[in-house]
Amino acid sequence: MKQARVDWPWLLAAAALAGLAMPPVHLLLPSFVFLAPAVILIERSQDDAHPVRRQLRQGFLFGLVTSLVELSWLPIALWRLKPAMTGAAAIVVVLLAAITALLFCLTGMIGRRLGLSLLWVFPPLWIAIEWLEAHLGPFGFPRFGPATSLSAFPVFLQLADMIGSRGVDYLLTSLNAALGLAWLHRRMPAGRRLGLAAAGIVLVLAGYGTLRMRTLPQRELGRVSILQPNIGFREKWDRMSQDSAFAAMIDASRNLIREEAPELIVWPEAAIADFFENRPRWREGIAQLTAGSATTLLAGGLDRDHSGREERHFNAAFLLGPSASSGPIPAYHKRHLVPWVEWLPRGRTRALPFDSYTAGDTGVVFRVGKITASPIICVEAAFPELARDDRLRGAEVIINLSNDAWVSGTMGPWQGPAHLVLRAIENRVGIVRAANTGPSQFIRPDGVVTASTRYGVQGTLTASVWGSTMRTWFTRAGDWAGPLSVAGSVLLIMAGVRRVSATTSPPTLRPPMCSPLPAALGSGTSGRCRAVPPPSTSARDPARRAPGHCAR
Repeated sequence: MKQARVDWPWLLAAAALAGLAMPPVHLLLPSFVFLAPAVILIERSQDDAHPVRRQLRQGFLFGLVTSLVELSWLPIALWRLKPAMTGAAAIVVVLLAAITALLFCLTGMIGRRLGLSLLWVFPPLWIAIEWLEAHLGPFGFPRFGPATSLSAFPVFLQLADMIGSRGVDYLLTSLNAALGLAWLHRRMPAGRRLGLAAAGIVLVLAGYGTLRMRTLPQRELGRVSILQPNIGFREKWDRMSQDSAFAAMIDASRNLIREEAPELIVWPEAAIADFFENRPRWREGIAQLTAGSATTLLAGGLDRDHSGREERHFNAAFLLGPSASSGPIPAYHKRHLVPWVEWLPRGRTRALPFDSYTAGDTGVVFRVGKITASPIICVEAAFPELARDDRLRGAEVIINLSNDAWVSGTMGPWQGPAHLVLRAIENRVGIVRAANTGPSQFIRPDGVVTASTRYGVQGTLTASVWGSTMRTWFTRAGDWAGPLSVAGSVLLIMAGVRRVSATTSPPTLRPPMCSPLPAALGSGTSGRCRAVPPPSTSARDPARRAPGHCAR
């Protein structure tokens, strides 16, 4: 119990620092240190009598408190969508805590068995877990990493065009680890060396970022208008109020065409909250809106397919223009659905007029004037591979349609824009984010937000969208830092397991031998040595010598 009380200040510090690093607070220094408490906890428990037990407990509590901060929006969202599904939030948080407990245990075990500093063990394991969590198929959901927490300071993120957001996460995790160890060894030369290593990482990120932001070729592509209707999550699916809400969006868009004459108007996710075949007047209204103008409308809505045995429903984006009188074009079907909310069979919720969505299978590129763009919807902003695929298809602009009304009152609405800054830098694309409740934003290929709305207000935003002809190394090679971290972690774990097997072998199989080092090599002792008995099971022996090894 005494050990647990010693750990609690660092666990609470981790939760507080994570909250300060994440949007909407977005402070700079916490992004460099909010993982340092994890390294301090693991390092301080290495000489504990029962390190595995203590590190499992530390990891579970660390994962619990940080996940509660990062996913504070999840239980509120599930309660609003379907109260019976609220318990799924607890399952997710406990699962993430269990994964973090395993991470702490493996980090400590490898450090003890191989005699490695946690500076070389913690970062690859952390990034490997981060990568695996994002690649669990339909359950995959990327963790809010250190790089994403720096989205308000894009100068430190420019290296993502070469190593991706996960590569920047690796460097920042190493920076956190170096600062954590430097704190523990602050009175020793090793502490100063670790501090210099941390400063070196910051200088590399800032130096490359400053140079890249000054030299990146960027060009203005055209004018785009965003409509932010600010419709509540209950009101959106209330059939009595849908017609009036749609009419208000038509009127606002008509004013935009008359006053701003944009090439493209963007409505947010699920702005068209019913099927067109059920609302023929809606289709006529859009046809009248765009008739005789050069403006195209991209709008989020609902789509369905009757061709198979079962009717399929899609979270869609429609490209609508003068041809809307002959039927809207389903430009895009959302590829990655939110687990437990959009795809898991669970009965009708308060948010959908049917049971679940079906995932789309490919991205779509369209061209309006000089703007070559691809749509993504809501949480897809967190998946680097989706924006990269669209960039490879020729998109110079990524348009994110989002509806954050169901997470209003939490930090959820600010997490999407943070991810989009990294998508812009990784592929050097312009970003347009149209959100129902905001913030709606324009982001340049260098990650700089050029225009933004306030959260929770109704209105419009018109600005220039920017692009770049630069084809980045990340776009060509993809996320190589994640798989490489997984491979390195597997090798570390295998080496640690082999070392455990060697240290537990019966001493009779390997008789004691003496091979003293000469004093000329700096051993500082005579050539005499004594055989060491088999190692104790106590975890306090930091050397973990193998049976029969010689010690002077």
